[in-house]
Amino acid sequence: MKKILYTFTLLFLAFSFTSCSDDSDDNQNIIIHNATGTLTLKLNGESRTFGTLNVREERYDGYTDLIVQGTQTDDATKSITIALGKNKLGSDSVYFVQYINNGTHYQMGSATVTADITESNDSKIIGTFSGNLTTINMDGLMLTEGVLNISY
Repeated sequence: MKKILYTFTLLFLAFSFTSCSDDSDDNQNIIIHNATGTLTLKLNGESRTFGTLNVREERYDGYTDLIVQGTQTDDATKSITIALGKNKLGSDSVYFVQYINNGTHYQMGSATVTADITESNDSKIIGTFSGNLTTINMDGLMLTEGVLNISY
């Protein structure tokens, strides 16, 4: 009986010291930049302007994402997030847009975003975007005339 207990103890210790790889991405590097410029759009025809801008640069092996965030200038309960590829121009650059209105999240992914990014580099993002934003309940907002002209 002691041999069985001893064997199970050794097995338990052996398995407890076995480790899996860390879930964190050690190659990831995040830099948050304060930004200036303009981020404007229309939601269901109503003009919106966003200030308090920042750009989060997320560096990975082989590519870098830029996450633009802004708060609506006349209502701090409303904000926007736009995710795009750094140095990626044209219609495939923007892959995610989220508008938050007092806790309600409206989103659109790359399949429903129409965008034209004409500049995306180490210090500037210029482009246009539009599309349909929806909630989890499929409530929608039509986003038109979205304009990014941001320095960071």
